[in-house]
Amino acid sequence: MFTGTIGLVSAALAALLAILLAVIGYRFWQASRIRPAERERRRRAQLAAAGKLAEAALLDYRDGHLVYSYRVRGVEYTAYQDVTALSPLIPTDLTAIGPVSAKYDVRNPANSIVISETWMGLRVK
Repeated sequence: MFTGTIGLVSAALAALLAILLAVIGYRFWQASRIRPAERERRRRAQLAAAGKLAEAALLDYRDGHLVYSYRVRGVEYTAYQDVTALSPLIPTDLTAIGPVSAKYDVRNPANSIVISETWMGLRVK
């Protein structure tokens, strides 16, 4: 009778330890994941550092979103960039429509930016 109680306590402690290890493992996994905002910041940094420059046209700027188009090897791309995280860097006297510069990935020309933390293709008057 006493051995059965010890076996039950041991099983309960083993189950508790397994749950605790699962929770700790899940928290480490969550902490190691790259958040979307960080992934976007890294994309902008990579394009600012190694992207190829293209002349572009700013089509619209509204509520922290840029819509622009540019041409690469005869193909026209229209892109959208959410710049709400970069709003302190955006000039207050930005002309909403007009020429800008864009940087794009030569392996994937649809991947482009007009502004990042270290580079700006916006033109001000």
